[in-house]
Amino acid sequence: MNKKKTLGTSHHDLFTGEPIDINELVLKLAQKLADPTSTGGSKKKMSYSISPLAQVLIKKVAQETGATQGSIVEAAPLLFAKMAMDSLERRSTALGTLKTLKDQISRSLSSFAKLAPHLKSYTDQVEKMMEEIMDMEKEAVASKNLQGVDTGNHPCLNGLKIGKGELPPYNKEIRDFLGGNELLAPLFQQYQE
Repeated sequence: MNKKKTLGTSHHDLFTGEPIDINELVLKLAQKLADPTSTGGSKKKMSYSISPLAQVLIKKVAQETGATQGSIVEAAPLLFAKMAMDSLERRSTALGTLKTLKDQISRSLSSFAKLAPHLKSYTDQVEKMMEEIMDMEKEAVASKNLQGVDTGNHPCLNGLKIGKGELPPYNKEIRDFLGGNELLAPLFQQYQE
């Protein structure tokens, strides 16, 4: 079975609030760029800020590969999309194993409470948190949340400060892709800090 990978509709139009289908947007842009009568294919300046480290990284990669800095920036969206889609696929595949692990934790918590019944209210709270963690990841994968998870609908997790400043899930795919590359791996490590 050939499964079509999609980026999903996790973004919304700033003015209308309507969901934006990233795949449709990319397809329209590609068609516009391929149209010889369109001015969409001409290069345009964009105004956005990137960190000094990213600027150094682009320059270093350009020097090492002989590519122009512009060609590196132009390839970045496709490479990012690939890493993000791979991350979502990994997370989706992992849901079954995560459920098995959560069930093992539940059994351990039950055994813990039997040995120390006075702590059962605490183990019950941990059990609720584990349920919500599992639900939170299932929801994130189902909604194609490429950036991580949302604690909003999960009262046990909502007040926690965990997750603020966490790296997005696709960082694992980037790290795995870079492997032990002597030039890029240390730069990526600095980029994460």
